[in-house]
Amino acid sequence: MRSVAKNHISLQRSPINLTKETKLVEESSLISIDSSEKAVFLAQASHEIKTPLASILGFAESLLSHGNLSEADRQDVIAIRRQSEYMSGLVKDLLDLARIESHRFSLNFQNVNIVHLVDDVIRSIKVRYQDKELDVKVVFASEMPQTLRIDPVRLQQVLNQVISNAFRFTFSGAINICVDVLEQANGFAKLVIQVEDSGIGIGPETQKRIFKPFMRGDFPEVQKIQGTGLGLPLAKSLMKEMQGSLKLIRSEIGLGSLFEISFKFDSTLGPRMSAEILRQEQPIRDLVNNSKLEGRHILVVDDSVDLRLLMSRYLNRAGAEVETSENGAEAVSKALRTRFDCILMDIRMPVMDGYEATQLLRQSGYEEPIIALTAQATEEDQMHSAEWGFTAFLSKPINMSYLKQILQSC
Repeated sequence: MRSVAKNHISLQRSPINLTKETKLVEESSLISIDSSEKAVFLAQASHEIKTPLASILGFAESLLSHGNLSEADRQDVIAIRRQSEYMSGLVKDLLDLARIESHRFSLNFQNVNIVHLVDDVIRSIKVRYQDKELDVKVVFASEMPQTLRIDPVRLQQVLNQVISNAFRFTFSGAINICVDVLEQANGFAKLVIQVEDSGIGIGPETQKRIFKPFMRGDFPEVQKIQGTGLGLPLAKSLMKEMQGSLKLIRSEIGLGSLFEISFKFDSTLGPRMSAEILRQEQPIRDLVNNSKLEGRHILVVDDSVDLRLLMSRYLNRAGAEVETSENGAEAVSKALRTRFDCILMDIRMPVMDGYEATQLLRQSGYEEPIIALTAQATEEDQMHSAEWGFTAFLSKPINMSYLKQILQSC
């Protein structure tokens, strides 16, 4: 029999004919894992899982870019991509929850155009659920601040979870998203984002535990939809870390649900504008999205032969000339002999890791962009990467469109 207690695993065997020595061994089999150790363990495990997942996702995308697949083969590859994305998201959620629990979690606050952020999240979700013919409406009910100081990655994560749930559990009807600013006292205002769907709804008993990990509804319609019950608890924890809130306003079986995300901001900082005016500030990625990489000479450094092949194939198709290295020492030698427009540098490698290789290159006067690639993508890693001389930071699995965007800006 196996019993699991909070923050440790206790293995218990049958007490038949236990000798004194056996009992001592039994007592020593207790393995205690505190929250901090659990976060370190999950970080290591996530690296080992996400690296092969990056290859699987990348090659799936590569196959889908070809027009000579049969429809049956295309559907098979789409299924591979979908399940790999699910696994990648699950690993990320587990890692984030462990970091929050062990207080190894940090935020990176930036000035953010909230209209662009909301639009981007909705656009990406609609692409994933384009087979659902839902009426999606987005309303900015008041003028928005020109910028808000928030962690954009974490807010996107929360919005993605809540809005994706609305799509997943709604089979017909509408999804309405309303973004509003409510005035508060003492120079503060509150940004409120409400997400309302006409989906299957949440029962009264499930509503009581909807923000607890691994808790899902008991109805057959819910069980048919893939999920772990980690998304909403993580989203609520993230909003709490950002001094905001996520709550369920109402839900009824068969009539849908209404969730609300909110956080305060200093209303005295900067003017407010209509959503249409703020949308006119075209993001850089839209300007370079269709650009090519002709003439670029790029060095890809990674100990995974599959990822080197994948990155080379993608960059070659975009017009770049690509060379590869399997460790940091080899990369340093090549980069000091040959000029590259950019180096894509994995962080964790044998012989010499990406940190040491980048430091050596910078100390030798190498000034070209070096982009860090890692499966162990934490906020601490990102800040550390800048200290060691990296130009930018990308987590695995690599978003190829975002990679092209960064390469165009280098």
